[in-house]
Amino acid sequence: MMGSSAVKNRAWTDSRPRPDGSPDGGRAARARRSITKLTLGCALLVACGDDDSPPPPPPRDAMVDAPVIDDAGLDDAGLDATRPDGATDDSGIVAPGRCTVDPGEGLMVVGTDTDTGFAHVASDSSATASAIVFSDDLGGARGLRLVTIDDDGVQRSALDGVSPGSRSADVASIGDEWWVVAVDGGALSLHRFDTELTRVGTATDLATSATDARITRAADGALVAWREGSTVRARRVSAAGAPGATFDLGTASGAFDLNAHGTDGAVLLNGGTDASPARVAGRRVPSEGSATTLTVGGSEESVGSVGVAGPTTIAPSGTLPFYGAVAFDVRIGDAFRSVRLAVLDVDGVPAYGEYRVSAAGEYAWASSATAWGGGYVVAYRARAEDGGFSRVRVAVLDRESCEVGRVDEQITVGVAATEVGSPTTVTATEGGERFVVAWGETLEDVVEYRIAIGRCE
Repeated sequence: MMGSSAVKNRAWTDSRPRPDGSPDGGRAARARRSITKLTLGCALLVACGDDDSPPPPPPRDAMVDAPVIDDAGLDDAGLDATRPDGATDDSGIVAPGRCTVDPGEGLMVVGTDTDTGFAHVASDSSATASAIVFSDDLGGARGLRLVTIDDDGVQRSALDGVSPGSRSADVASIGDEWWVVAVDGGALSLHRFDTELTRVGTATDLATSATDARITRAADGALVAWREGSTVRARRVSAAGAPGATFDLGTASGAFDLNAHGTDGAVLLNGGTDASPARVAGRRVPSEGSATTLTVGGSEESVGSVGVAGPTTIAPSGTLPFYGAVAFDVRIGDAFRSVRLAVLDVDGVPAYGEYRVSAAGEYAWASSATAWGGGYVVAYRARAEDGGFSRVRVAVLDRESCEVGRVDEQITVGVAATEVGSPTTVTATEGGERFVVAWGETLEDVVEYRIAIGRCE
């Protein structure tokens, strides 16, 4: 276990003040009911919003009153949701079906940052655990934080030996370690930690003028990509942490993402911007040899976020697992947006075309995706076309659904009065029993980093 501040958490019961200084007054009990209250409250309002312009960030108390995890003072009560009378409560499900999120167990604030001009969060999973990485200044000290979620609970840790000014971080599960890349003033470095979050070796310097770092497992190690101006560059890193030569992967003016593809490579894809919509395109990078060019999106109106998911691990008898997938935002008309998904074949191109995964009547954006069992989970932000509270939503697609373009379930995992903050990130354990959605909510004077934990039967 690294450092005395890393503490297991299952439920927030402390009565200390919240990060904004206001008294708690029974925070844990309210948090288990807050999502339902906000969902019903919006339905009862005459109007929650009536135009396409995002509302200004609300004050802290306008948001979901979720429990906050900090580096100390947490209890070990366990992850089972409990009612105020102490009895186990298996109700409180946000949406029916085989995948569920319990407000009492699933929604937590895992970090807060007073720098409201920046919000970034990334994630990955191993076979049994998930990790979320971000930078915050909860408690007054800025630093990079890693939140891990496994069967034992939720743990927030400061990362030893990482510069406090590190931002734009990403994380990947490589072997039995968590590998974290982060940028501090343009300097990109790789940090390795074991499952107890004890540092392994020293930092590996990868670039000096980097932004927007990404990392994914690839072959026997990892592939790291970053942006320098509009140019995207990359380096392969061996399982022992030794970096290879730098090579270029083209240009990306919009958002981009990187993930494993098949068993021997990775895919980096980028989208367009509001000023310059474009098809989703990028490169497939094999474990050896040169990268090949890809054009994935059928729509010329890709704008905003791009979330690349890795290969699935489960497939019906006689079939192969999917090689990867990408979720992306598409602009329809002047303002409306939806989220689409394309499942990638062995060459990195859509195997079944692309199809909408956001619900009908939703204005949807800020998408991300992850392999889930034999299919994929897509997370995104949304609100009704005619206005209302912003929501964080999850679309669940099993193997058959991916093949025919059908969404199995739509789950609301968070409700807020703001549309400002980071894109979503979603990750799932390899067996698909648990998925974690994370995002940053930009409020009036603070960014809250939140997670929602979902489980599938």
